[in-house]
Amino acid sequence: MHLNATEKHLWKECAVIGYWLTGANRGALEGYVTAWAMMIRVKPEIEKALIFQGPNGGPVHNPYLAIYNKSREHMLKFGSELGFTPTSITKVHAPEREQPKEAKLLAFDGGKK
Repeated sequence: MHLNATEKHLWKECAVIGYWLTGANRGALEGYVTAWAMMIRVKPEIEKALIFQGPNGGPVHNPYLAIYNKSREHMLKFGSELGFTPTSITKVHAPEREQPKEAKLLAFDGGKK
């Protein structure tokens, strides 16, 4: 797994929130945090302008908007699989939260805490 610093931070945050996640959720969680980090990365570019003057002089949408929207779709898809949406959380059969704040998935960043 190759996560950048932002993705690692989001991974740890999600691992605490989704304390019920296990190693079987690793791929979906990686997709979730990668999409989330991409949204964070492109949002400042979207805030500069939603529409630009295109090469032919006509208006064109900011290309970062498409990246943001696709990342949001991915987040929703992976979030639904992980139990991070209001509907999907009702389907999660999580154990009582008796474990420490550092959930099992925190160890997935190379086995180091």
